[in-house]
Amino acid sequence: MTWAAPAQFRGRFDDLIFCPLDLPKPPEIAVEDFVEWMKVGQDAQRVAPKLAFERVEKRTYPWLMRTMTEDLSPLAESFPDVSAYLSVFPFRKVRSVVILAQQGYQAVHTHTDSDGLYGMRFYLTAKNAEGLHFFKGRERYDRCDNYKRSPAGELLRADWDKLFVTESPVFASLPADTRAFMLNNARAAHAVSPNTCELGERIAVLVQGELDDARRDALLERSLKRFGQNAIWY
Repeated sequence: MTWAAPAQFRGRFDDLIFCPLDLPKPPEIAVEDFVEWMKVGQDAQRVAPKLAFERVEKRTYPWLMRTMTEDLSPLAESFPDVSAYLSVFPFRKVRSVVILAQQGYQAVHTHTDSDGLYGMRFYLTAKNAEGLHFFKGRERYDRCDNYKRSPAGELLRADWDKLFVTESPVFASLPADTRAFMLNNARAAHAVSPNTCELGERIAVLVQGELDDARRDALLERSLKRFGQNAIWY
């Protein structure tokens, strides 16, 4: 069974797996209030990865998750500073926001996300950020599905050892000057080591939508000049 689609060339930063972004830090939040807000309201379609994980892995999803697609008003109404911060990312239009609070003392499984070569991220809170690591693809690819169904209809996980260099994790280092970063889901899978924090002390935000290619490339070029020693390439 084939899990990964062959790679197609798209731009000069295709092989950039991880890079801290030269962006201002996000606003500070009242963590307890934010976590309580995360527990209310879900986009049913975007919860599908959680359901698939728990069905196959037979254990609890490692994140508290809240997602918003198209309608981002719940975030704007409750945390306007966080909502306003989304504008620093190079999107023509933000389509969805996925907020992940890592459960205390949990590892995050190996996986890829849905936003391809240029996943835009930031940490609202960043304890244990140094646990993020990557497994480079054994070959370049465009997309890797975390789960697929067998001919019999059984849900199966990807063969990570076959597709990725799982014996050689590459750890990311995020400088103290930024909490924003880009990661690549079409050259590497990623995971997070078991953390030592409580719920709310490590909150990642995935910002997704229609990227402006020129603004994206300008941001990456600027970021590589400032944080190039922290970048990870394929």
